Amino acid sequence: MKPVHPMKLLVRLGQTSLALTLLLLLVGDRFIPAFAPQPPATALRIRSGLPFRHVDTTLTRHFVRSLRAHGGVLCMGTSETTTLADGNWPDFLNADGPRAAVLAGAGRTAGVHLPWMWAAAGEWSGVDLVYFLNPVYWNAQLADIEPEYWLRYATPSGLRQIRDPHPDLAHPVLNALPVLDRWHPGPALRSARRPWFQDLRWHFSPREFDQTFAPLTRWRGQLPLAPDTNIDLETGALRTFAHPDWFSPARPAGQAPFRDAELRAFVDACDRLDIRLTIVLGPANLPFIRHHYPSALAASHNLQSHLRQLLDESEVRHLDCSDIGEIPGAFNDHQHISSYGAFLIAQRLRQSLGLPKLQP
Repeated sequence: MKPVHPMKLLVRLGQTSLALTLLLLLVGDRFIPAFAPQPPATALRIRSGLPFRHVDTTLTRHFVRSLRAHGGVLCMGTSETTTLADGNWPDFLNADGPRAAVLAGAGRTAGVHLPWMWAAAGEWSGVDLVYFLNPVYWNAQLADIEPEYWLRYATPSGLRQIRDPHPDLAHPVLNALPVLDRWHPGPALRSARRPWFQDLRWHFSPREFDQTFAPLTRWRGQLPLAPDTNIDLETGALRTFAHPDWFSPARPAGQAPFRDAELRAFVDACDRLDIRLTIVLGPANLPFIRHHYPSALAASHNLQSHLRQLLDESEVRHLDCSDIGEIPGAFNDHQHISSYGAFLIAQRLRQSLGLPKLQP
C-alpha cells in the first residue's frame, strides 16, 4: 500500500474534524435537552443586553416570567431613560419597593424590541410595560432609519422573523441595512452552537444561568423636589451645556412616516401579546427652543398634536406629559430630561399605575 503523505493526512484529519464539528452543531439540539430554569423567586433584570439582541428565548422568557410572577414593571425608553446621577423616572417607580426593570439606550426605539418580544409570546399576559415616547425621534436628524442603532439592539435574522406581523416596519429596516450585515452568518452560527455552549453548560452549572440576572432593588436616593441649581432656567439647560447647535427641529406633522409606522407596530404587538402598555408622551424642551430657536416652536407644538392624535387613534393607554416641557429646570440639555423633570413624570406615572405619590 502506498503510504499517505503526512501533509495530506493532516488535511484529511482537518476535514474530518470540521465535518464532525458541523454535524455535532447541527444535531446538538436532538441530544441536549433545552435548559429549563426554576421558577423565578423575584422580579429580575438581565445584566447584559445581548440576550435581547440575539433573541435568546431561554433568558428573555425567564426575565418576562419574573416580572409577571412578581408584579414587575418593564420600563423602555431611549437615551432620556438611561442612568441619571440623581435618579430617573424608573428609579422613582422603585423608590418605595423594587418593581421596575429598565431597557433603555440611545436609539433603542420601540421597534427594536419586537423580535425578542414576539419570541417570548405566552409569557406576557398581564405584564405592565411603560414606554417613554421621546418626540425628538420625529425630528429632522433622527426620523429616518439609522442602521447603526438597529444593529446595536437587533439582528437582521430577528427582524426577518417579524416581517409577517409588521411588514411596514421590518421591510424598510432590512432594506436600509448594509448588505454584509443583512446576510451575516453570525446569528445562524450562534443559534447552531447554542445547545453545546449554553444549554449544556447550564445543565452542569445552573448557577451560571442565575448569574445572568440580578434582582430588582429599591432606589434609596433623595427625591429631586426642585430643579438642579446648575440649570439655567431661562435657557432650559445646564450652564455647562455648550452645544445648542445639537438641536434639530421637528419635522412637519406626518413627515416622519417610518416613526409613525414603528409606533403603530409596537402598539399592535403589545395588544396581541396581552401586554398592559402605557405610553408616556414625553415633553420637548420648550424653554430651550424658545430661547435658542423660536422659529422651531410651532413645529414642536404641531408634532405633539400629531403624536396625541396617533395615540388616540390607536386607543392605547397613554399619559400626556408634554406640558412638563414648559416647566423650567425639567431638562439638562436640548433633549434630555433632568432628574427633576423625571420626578415630575414619575409622580404622574405612579398615579396612572395605581401607585401612591411619593412624599417628601
